[in-house]
Amino acid sequence: MPRRRRNKNKNLQKEEDTSAGKNNNNNNNNNINVDDDEEEVDKISKLPDDVLILIISWLTVAEAVRTSILSTRWRGLHTYITRLDFSDTLKQLEIIPCVEDSEEEKEQQQQQVEEDLEKEEHLKEEEEEEEVVKETECYKFVKKYASIIDHTLDTHNGGAILQEFRLHIPCYTYQYYDDNDQSTCPKKRCLIQKWLEFAFLKQVLIIHVRLDCSHRWALFPFFSSKNETLKELSLNSVDVDDEFLDLLLLNFVALERLSIERSYRLSVVRLLGDLLVALKLKHFGISECCGIKSVEIRDMTNLESLTLHQLPHRYKIENVPSLVDLDTCKNMGIQILSQGIISDQLVKLKLSSDPYHDFSYDDVDDMRLPKLVKIKHMELQYSIRDDRNIRELFHFIEACPYLQKLRIRFVWHKCPSNYMWDSSARYRIKAVTKTSYDHLKRVELVGLFGCPREYEFGSCIIGKATALEEMFAETRAYDNVIMERKAISRVWKYFRRKLPKSVNLVVE
Repeated sequence: MPRRRRNKNKNLQKEEDTSAGKNNNNNNNNNINVDDDEEEVDKISKLPDDVLILIISWLTVAEAVRTSILSTRWRGLHTYITRLDFSDTLKQLEIIPCVEDSEEEKEQQQQQVEEDLEKEEHLKEEEEEEEVVKETECYKFVKKYASIIDHTLDTHNGGAILQEFRLHIPCYTYQYYDDNDQSTCPKKRCLIQKWLEFAFLKQVLIIHVRLDCSHRWALFPFFSSKNETLKELSLNSVDVDDEFLDLLLLNFVALERLSIERSYRLSVVRLLGDLLVALKLKHFGISECCGIKSVEIRDMTNLESLTLHQLPHRYKIENVPSLVDLDTCKNMGIQILSQGIISDQLVKLKLSSDPYHDFSYDDVDDMRLPKLVKIKHMELQYSIRDDRNIRELFHFIEACPYLQKLRIRFVWHKCPSNYMWDSSARYRIKAVTKTSYDHLKRVELVGLFGCPREYEFGSCIIGKATALEEMFAETRAYDNVIMERKAISRVWKYFRRKLPKSVNLVVE
């Protein structure tokens, strides 16, 4: 009996040992699986630094800084990004100081701020008779925004070449800066110049600067030497005068894309290829520059696209053989096209109607539009008030016999006119002619309010498009989600009944 008990005990011990071994193996396997899962989840952190920097370079500065909290592996990588995008976002003011600054740096910054405040208070006491800039919330925002940019540029460890520099200051307006206060204006004037000079030292390729309102202290850095790196420049509400534009076109020899908006000091625009000016320029745009008196574009053999908006009618366009894309207002576009200089070479045309400045033609024959035989893509931005606007729209469409893509955006000041809501039979929309659109493959109607006229107009278009493959319709933005869904449902039901089953319909 004792031997049997001993054997039983030995067998039980063996079973326990084997089960314990299995459990240990299972635990080890589970641990291995957990580790594998963790490795699979965080494989991106094992990428080389160059790849990670390339990825986060496509983020804004605030978003790139946020990656520092992921792990120690990511900490400091944002200081090497090759794109500096200071977009308009309050997150920059919330994220960057808490991630970037140590406690010592915060104390130093606080001391610096207190010293600056003491200096400002001292200046206020000395200059009681002069007007002083008020410390409004917007002014504080700009000051903090500027300190973030300064800190980012000071800590930037990137290479010698900066791919892109984007700057958007939403509150930089004359309303918060006193032009007569000589102690503050020069300082504000140097802000943007200092940042852009940093970008130029880094041999930047692309620069976008946008301010909320034009201000005469927001000047672009003045360069008299050659620049062979900058390829794209966009200035919105930055003061540019005639002399600066001439020097820019002469010295920035690699410039391929130039856009200027809301620069009120600019009066004469001349792009003259025979003077060896901006020979590589492919895209040129100028908009809302109220001070411009004349525009002359001549012998620009590489120019491919041209944007002209809210400009005087004194212009001259000659010898632009590569120009295939024109974006302008309706009346100016009609005048340019009626001259016949570029009408036979355009491939893409975008026209926008301004109800406050553009006039409507009582007779579409007065528009004198030639046949635009090469246009494949046309975009029309229109505010429809009466039958004349409808006739103009059809006249533009029928002037392009080989049109393949048509996009129409309905623009309303507040709501559509009474004409658009009238559904009586005597005001039914009819096309100007019975010509069919044999090459039209895609139609886009954007900004739909759900008016009877919009439905009728869309029906006329798709009824003439014999080769239509796809229709895209987008309703206007609604504050109420339920109303938006109902509008989408109405639009989809209406056009689905009108369209053949072979045509793909997308409604958003």
